[in-house]
Amino acid sequence: MRGTSPSAEPPFDLELRPVRPGDQDRIYRLVERSRPHLSPWMPWVHTTRSTGDIAAFISQALAQEAAGAGFQAGIWWRGELAGVIGFHPIDWQARRVDLGYWLGEGFTGQGLATRSAAALIGHAFEALHLGHVGIRAAEANRPSQLVAERLGFRRTGMVEEGEWFVDHWVRLVVYELGAEEWPAVRSTLSVAPARIQAAKPTAWGPVGGQ
Repeated sequence: MRGTSPSAEPPFDLELRPVRPGDQDRIYRLVERSRPHLSPWMPWVHTTRSTGDIAAFISQALAQEAAGAGFQAGIWWRGELAGVIGFHPIDWQARRVDLGYWLGEGFTGQGLATRSAAALIGHAFEALHLGHVGIRAAEANRPSQLVAERLGFRRTGMVEEGEWFVDHWVRLVVYELGAEEWPAVRSTLSVAPARIQAAKPTAWGPVGGQ
């Protein structure tokens, strides 16, 4: 088991830290050693070949954050980088957002994705006052679907040509959760959500009067 510091206690054993330029080496090392685990589900893995590719992702994340369109965060479990989670660009007019997440090899099966997603869902509804949060998962990616189902999401449909994956289209299962449903879901959670670390949390809301 990786990163099992006996001094770490829930809920602060799991923290979401916004990605920053100094993180590219750690993220790339995690992607590199997790390629067999990630490549069946994450099309971007096939085009990520250097720390420069991760640096480009971080630059895009910083621009997204500065625009008030959401953020991307490293998933840090007991002091070790375990994966990445974040918002797709927020649609402020529709008051909705989709989540995306991945965990490196050796970090699955411990509830980290569920706890991390719970933290972002709470942030979306309680801090950003959005009306809907969505999750889309490949039809064959049952573990990702289970994260949505554990958090009370409703399966609302299927997108036939949902994502281009190397050389073919992949069907995506669509899940939705409304703000009015969140209090009941939150009250039944059996795990502690991750803690979100933010130097400038106001930068994660709308800017320019959106």
